[in-house]
This record gives sequence, C-alpha cells and structure tokens, in this order.
Amino acid sequence: MSRTHLPQERHILFQFSQWRTLVVVASILGLSILGKAPSAMSQEAAKGKPPVKYDEYKLDDARLFKEKKANKDAMLKGAVTFNRQDVTKFYEGFMLPLLTQTSEPEKGNFARAEILADIALAEKASEAVLADFNAMLMAEMKKIAEGNFQPSASIIATQILGRLNKSRPKNLAPEPLLATVTTLVSLAESGKNDGIRAAALCQVERHIDYYGPTWPDANRQFLADKLLVILKAPRPAARSARADAWLRGRTLELLLKIKHSKEAEVYQYAIDALANPKTEPVLTEKALLVAGQFPQAPIAPNLVNPIVSNPLQYLVTRLNSWKKEVGESFQASSSSDSGNDAPVDDGGADMVEDVGDGEGNPKKAAKKKAEPKPNPYAKQKSDVINKRRALHEILEIMRYGYTGSRFGTLPTDNKSGLALHLPEGEAREVMTEVMTALKELQDTINSPSITDRTSLGNEVNPKVDALINAIEFLLNNIPKGAEAPPAEAPAAP
Repeated sequence: MSRTHLPQERHILFQFSQWRTLVVVASILGLSILGKAPSAMSQEAAKGKPPVKYDEYKLDDARLFKEKKANKDAMLKGAVTFNRQDVTKFYEGFMLPLLTQTSEPEKGNFARAEILADIALAEKASEAVLADFNAMLMAEMKKIAEGNFQPSASIIATQILGRLNKSRPKNLAPEPLLATVTTLVSLAESGKNDGIRAAALCQVERHIDYYGPTWPDANRQFLADKLLVILKAPRPAARSARADAWLRGRTLELLLKIKHSKEAEVYQYAIDALANPKTEPVLTEKALLVAGQFPQAPIAPNLVNPIVSNPLQYLVTRLNSWKKEVGESFQASSSSDSGNDAPVDDGGADMVEDVGDGEGNPKKAAKKKAEPKPNPYAKQKSDVINKRRALHEILEIMRYGYTGSRFGTLPTDNKSGLALHLPEGEAREVMTEVMTALKELQDTINSPSITDRTSLGNEVNPKVDALINAIEFLLNNIPKGAEAPPAEAPAAP
C-alpha cells in the first residue's frame, strides 16, 4: 500500500531521501559529510602516521562575499546578463574554498546548500544560462570528486554532479543531465573512497529511474557491465563487511532496475550470497529481491538447502530482535511518558492516494470537494506506526524472495522465488505453511484495529510467534546452510 505523490512533491522527497541516504551511508562507511567527525588528518596523526595533505581552494577576501554573491544571484535570476567567467570566479573564490578547506569542514554543508540553490535558480533561467552554468559546475565538481580533496568535499561534489539537470518543466520533476552518467559510473567503480562510490550509486539510480525505459540497449548494457564489475570486485582490506554489503546491495538494486543480458550472472551472484551463512544482512535482503524477480533458474543441488534455510534463519533472528526492540521501546516510553502516545495522522500515507486537480473534469472536481475518507490509521500512535512499518518491510522482502509476490493472496502457481527449489513433498508443504503464516502476520500488521502498544502486542506477537514456530519446524526438517556441502562464497563477505 503506497501513496502516490505529486511530481513536485516526489522531487522534494527524492532530494531529501538522497541526502538522508548519504548521511546514513557515511556513518556505515566511517566517513563524515557533516563536518562533525574527526578529519582524516587528525585520525592519521593519532595513529602515528604522517597526516594526509589535501588540496584546497584559496578563499578570497570575505568582505567581498555579499557583493559577489548578489551579482551571481542577479545573473542566475536573469536580472543582468549571465557572465560565465564572473560566476566561475565567484565559485573558485568562495564556494569551492568553503567546500574544500580542511580546517573547518562543516562549512562544506553551507557551500552544498548554496550550490543546490544555484542549481534551482539556473533551472528557472534560460536554456543558454542553464547550459553554461551546468558546464561550469560539472567541470569544477569533477575536479573535486576525482582530485585530492578532503573526503567530505569529494562526496558532496559527487552528489552535486548527479543533481545537475538538463531542464525542469513546470510542475514536473527535473530531467537529470545525462552527460554526468559516465562520470558517476567511473566514480562508483574507482572513486577515492567509499563515500564517493556510495554517492555516485545513489545518483546513478536517479538517472536510471528517469532514462531507463528510453535508453538504447547499448547504453543499458554498458551500465550493466560496469555495475557487474563493481558487484564482483574483491573487497578492499580497509572496507568493513557491513559497508561492503551495503555497496554491493545497492549495486544489485540498480541491476534490477534496467534490462540487460547479464540476468543469469546477477541471479547466480544472489544465490551464492544467500547460500553463504556469513553474508551480511543488508546483502541478504537485496539478494532475496533478485531471487524473487527472476524466473526459476537451475542452481547447484548443494545450494538448495542453504538458500532456503539461511534467509529463514535470518528472518527468525529479525523477528526475535523486533519483539525485543518493541518491548524495550514501549517499556521505556511508558515509564517516562513524553507525549509520544498522542495519535498522529500521517495523511493516510498507507491508504489514500492523491488526486488530480480536476480541471475540465466535473467528476474529478466533485470528487475533490467531497468529504475525505476517514483514515483508518489516524488513531495509531507514532511509535506504533514506526514499529509496524519496520516489520512489514522485512516481511515483504522475505515473501517476495520466496514466492515472487509482495501482496495479496499467495500465488498458487509460482514462476519465481526460492520456494520453487524445494523438492515436492513434506518440505514444500511446510514451506507453504510458513508463507501462509507470513501472510497472516502481514495482514495483522496492516489492521487498522492496531492503535496503540497494547493492541500491537496483543494482535501481532502471537502471529510473530506462529511464524517463528513454522520456520523452525521447517528448519528442523532441512539442513542449515552451515551444514550443507560448502559452496563457493560470493565476493561480498
């Protein structure tokens, strides 16, 4: 159940989600793009190593900033003739120094906000102004992303490269600048740090979402080949298993979004990851999405039991963890009531779709003026909503991986999914019972009668326990992944 956003709203949400994703990924990768973590120079010094020397742009006289900024703004707004040389001087004198200085990396966030605001202004200007501004900004951001600048600056520069737009039609999401794709793919493959690679993958996704259906086969195949190189590359010694899993999981997602001729390789990679009990959880979930999307494909007999049992064991761990988190969270909330129990109306995000403006259509106009339908989830508490959605997300992934179906009734004639690989007989029958228990839990989570912590526990926990019991019964009748004959491990762990 999803909400349909208006184009403008989708664009705003996309920008926010991209930045939020980068912040989360930076924390996973041990990098900072907010300027609050110790710089790489101080970290190296603490280890007794010579500090890393990064390049910086020299800052111009700060007293001239307001005047130069006003002139730059006037040019982007069309109040005066656009002069690329003057805009370039402003950027090289102020924006780029603020972005790249190592002594105060937190100022990079100010520069980032200013640059994104300039992009928005340029998009409203003439095509000639936008083209000139894009060319200038692409050249400067590419220097920083590929050069010897502090990691925070390089990550932000990569994000900005992917945010350049060819146009922004009224009331529509902007069209990404296709010329940046080659640079983004190169950064995703061989960027100087994992933060750059993560930012590049996020922005490649933006281009895939926009251009994917219209790209020629050769373009899609080029991108798929590059993404497969990234997916299968050995893990660098300095990269943690968790960070590695995130990057490979993101790459798998992108490979699922485009049509290409390497589906068999992607599927085999996912199967190998699922068969390996050491695969990190985030990669397990992405591999399940692959397993649920592709039609049944032959796999080695010694991988059947691991690919079925390992993700199920992971689900049991997640379910038990969810129950524990819910109990601890609600216990803490009830002992110090801070108002979190107040009902929230999330706008019917799970049930109600946006409607058009109804112009020229009396029926639509009448529908718009009608009383809105009551939101069945309006009485749910905010913490209940968050816990419900967290559990639903993992259940949806698991169900898709095993049956190829996310919602509705369970398919009776599966054409994809891991359940197909179980031989006919008791194991296949028990798997059906597991999937039935999973669906019943999904249905219970979505019940509007769950309005508070008590009803969440009373209605959901018994269904969670029933699913755990069904899974454990199945696991007791097929070998665990670790007990199966060893398979070739994927590159990820």
